[in-house]
Amino acid sequence: MKALSSGLLLFLRPFTRVRRMSSSASSGASAKTASPDEIKKFNEMAKEWWDPNGPFAGLHDYNPTRLAFIKKHALKGKETDKMEPLKGLRILDIGCGGGILSEAMARMGGEVTGIDMSEESVKVAEQRRQSFGSEGFASRLSFSHGEIGDVADSVKDHQQKVEKGEEVGDSVAPFDVVVASEIIEHVDDIEGFFYGCTRCVKGNGGVLVVTTLNRTPESYLLAIVGAEYVTGIVPKGTHDWSKFVTPKHLDNLAKLSGMRKIEIQGVSYIPVVRQFVQEPFARVNYMAAYEKP
Repeated sequence: MKALSSGLLLFLRPFTRVRRMSSSASSGASAKTASPDEIKKFNEMAKEWWDPNGPFAGLHDYNPTRLAFIKKHALKGKETDKMEPLKGLRILDIGCGGGILSEAMARMGGEVTGIDMSEESVKVAEQRRQSFGSEGFASRLSFSHGEIGDVADSVKDHQQKVEKGEEVGDSVAPFDVVVASEIIEHVDDIEGFFYGCTRCVKGNGGVLVVTTLNRTPESYLLAIVGAEYVTGIVPKGTHDWSKFVTPKHLDNLAKLSGMRKIEIQGVSYIPVVRQFVQEPFARVNYMAAYEKP
């Protein structure tokens, strides 16, 4: 039953290794966008991240579909190493949780930095990373307890130092790919969060991938009525339908941030086989890709 609810709703997401990021730069984007209630919830559930049949089962089931979408837009049709198609790409996974998606992208060759405001989730992700030793994909993977605004400020600091010909120090370079998967519907400041994400994307072709839930009658019936009141598979009050984000809203935010829309792809979950499949209407879950010129 947990696997079913996780798969249907996907409401389970909220540099240096496990340290708090700091930056000499500061801006409005560093204001906290995360919801304290969401952080508390994921701290309490942190030990469940790597149970494929537990409360995060939906994210495990979603990984193949998410990875295919990320790969498609990160590579843009380029021929790459078949074993490590993301090789050479610097990727930021915002709201990484226990590292389910971060680890998978590192296994595909990416140099992945995962950040999350849930300190307990980050500890789980880092402990798992360490269990694989210091070589192979684990050497390309790092986790940090931090806020997107802090990363965005560090990226800005890096860019300013490069322009001035100064030493970049520990500032963070912009990323080839920024991923915000199943996280934007958990933040209190959607606009500030999205803007922070775009600031971390490299110009001249960098990509932002967002996966989330649409605000539609169908999503209300599934997430609120069905899950909380009819089946009771999640506690009443778990979901806030008002925080669901429409594709049009994302598109408007992207345009205001100077990003170009590449694709919006709807997905549906088939509980019997625990798989996600593409669907044309984005009625509940969807994936979005944007490019920075």
